[in-house]
Amino acid sequence: MTADSANAGVLVERCEQCGRVAALARGFCAVCGSHDLSPRVIGGDGNVWSITTLHSRRRDGDPESGTFGIALVVLDAGIRLMVRAPVDLRIGDRVELARPDLHQPASLVQAIRERP
Repeated sequence: MTADSANAGVLVERCEQCGRVAALARGFCAVCGSHDLSPRVIGGDGNVWSITTLHSRRRDGDPESGTFGIALVVLDAGIRLMVRAPVDLRIGDRVELARPDLHQPASLVQAIRERP
């Protein structure tokens, strides 16, 4: 793992009724309809399934502008997520997902290349 262990992993919702795990917070289980959900942190290790590079005009003082990658990552736990990624990642690369602030649901999940 390359990310700080305090921020490694992905925050998901687990249905206490049927056990389904979902990365997209809905407030109810998409399988059984239960509202009995609990937040969990699962491991963020996975493989890059697809990647694209986005180009936008750089704006002064805006760190979110410019060139960046977006990857579809299949986690070892079976969940697929779209995440911010380095532009030099390739399909099949092993990555670890990390969130700058694990307790902020809106904080951006990022892919970090694992060391060989």
